[in-house]
Amino acid sequence: MKIILAIIFNPFIIYNYFSYGVLLSAIIGWLIVFLYPLPGKGVYYKALITFLILTFSLIPFIQLTTNSFMYLEPIDGNSTATVLWFLFVITFIFTLKLLEPKEINYIRTNKLTMPTTRAGFYIITFLSGLSYLYFISKFGGVGGLLADYDVRLESSVTDHNALKGMGVLQALANVFPVFLFFILVKITRKDSFITFLFLSFMVIVLSFLVSGIFGSRQGVIFVIWSCFWLWHRTKRNFSPTQIKNLFMGGVGLMLIMMPLKFFGSDASMEKLLEFNELRRVNVVAGPLGFLLLRDVGRFDVQNVITESLINDELDIQYGKTLVGGALAPIPSAIFPNKPWSPTDVKNELFLGEFWGYQTGTTLLVGLPGEFIINFGYFGYMLFAIALCVLLTYIVKVNGLAVIDSRFVFFEVFLIPLPFLFFIFDSNVIGFYIFKWLVLFSLVSFFCCQKRA
Repeated sequence: MKIILAIIFNPFIIYNYFSYGVLLSAIIGWLIVFLYPLPGKGVYYKALITFLILTFSLIPFIQLTTNSFMYLEPIDGNSTATVLWFLFVITFIFTLKLLEPKEINYIRTNKLTMPTTRAGFYIITFLSGLSYLYFISKFGGVGGLLADYDVRLESSVTDHNALKGMGVLQALANVFPVFLFFILVKITRKDSFITFLFLSFMVIVLSFLVSGIFGSRQGVIFVIWSCFWLWHRTKRNFSPTQIKNLFMGGVGLMLIMMPLKFFGSDASMEKLLEFNELRRVNVVAGPLGFLLLRDVGRFDVQNVITESLINDELDIQYGKTLVGGALAPIPSAIFPNKPWSPTDVKNELFLGEFWGYQTGTTLLVGLPGEFIINFGYFGYMLFAIALCVLLTYIVKVNGLAVIDSRFVFFEVFLIPLPFLFFIFDSNVIGFYIFKWLVLFSLVSFFCCQKRA
């Protein structure tokens, strides 16, 4: 946090790279720090506010001062769209401050009683394990998975998607490592940090084979998170030092997986050094900058949406893409022509000279951007209301976990959801809810016995 504040509060940088956007990004940072003081607050609240500063202040500040751009035109810091986007953010900040549940400041993280598993828990673990093995065998093993991903990189994600029609199968395969981890945690008697690292490493490797090997770091990160939270809440609380080390380890793993995501099995240090040229981007610090500005930030894509809104080029959807996103997890065999896909709207907004031969875009706009697409000038305010509803629900589930420890299965994947709201579109959120909150959380809840 101190490093972030040192950057956005630096008058020398603001003066030398001045634009209305640079000034407003710094003002947003100051405003969040003033309205949301962190001393005396819980860890979860501090993480959420730090993320707001990162998303709405630091990332725009860096992108504007370094003139970084990725697959889109460079951002004009003095444009009407840039100024309006920051005004949207200000309405969000005040709406969130007005409606946020006060209990979110103190999310409980103390150790709970271990839930008692029933036979159904082991049956669903076995079935998801079969799905895991079938998924890998369908590609001809690990080598086949890598080869297919290389083909995907040579064409595009939209033109070659070997996972199409396999959503439910892959979802079951993805949740298998988490089911297995909880069983291992339950049967092992040791609760040392080394034991946790050993068990986590095993399931992370399993997760990598059905997620990371396709360049999808998010699936692996969700498994890492679930290992951390389930152990922390049901086995033994981690110390603050251990939590910091685990966080840094997770970030390091994301960086390690970046070469595979961009270059497949042909990844090399030489290609990483030529990252900007090979990826046709201009981003400060190459892959590290891309990780921050593209994987976390949504400033540039939302700037394009805002400009389209100002120029009356945006066809307001009035909630249709949000419904389309909710329908996304339904298998194509059951619902082949699902309407109102967010991707269709994004293709109209973003496809251009930087996309070459691709016929579709994979850029994510985040739910705030999608709310602008659906509700125009009121989008960010309505998004703040939706976020407050989610935070209220998280507080409720966190309290219920004290009474009934089975609620930890919901808690583990609800806790990250507010952060994911800023990063993912509604269709990705829909798959997240189906995969983790339905296939794992809901099933686990009913396959375990109630214990306080």
